[in-house]
Amino acid sequence: MSDIRRRINTIEKKVSLGRYERPTLLPFIVCLESGNSPREQREALGPIETWITYQEQLQVGTKANAEYLKDNPGSLAKFITIELDAEKEYQARATKNNQKQLKAEKLSQQDE
Repeated sequence: MSDIRRRINTIEKKVSLGRYERPTLLPFIVCLESGNSPREQREALGPIETWITYQEQLQVGTKANAEYLKDNPGSLAKFITIELDAEKEYQARATKNNQKQLKAEKLSQQDE
């Protein structure tokens, strides 16, 4: 096993033209659609990148990759798997709207 690793390192050194550090590669993001939500519902929510649940899962995956790369500096980043579900997105948006309303109510009560 170490013989194979040594060969790979030798080839990487030759290919990288004098640089012995691995370039930082962006992690692969895999989106899986779950649930039985119709396509119209998903399209009504807008682009996937703007979804609250997408952003949350992406942040968690990015942090996990950073921790992994900190412990294993010579390895590649792991895949970030994101589950897309329109119903969960609707719930997340409703929760976010409720939080905004509560903050507005608290601010108006403080002004009185």
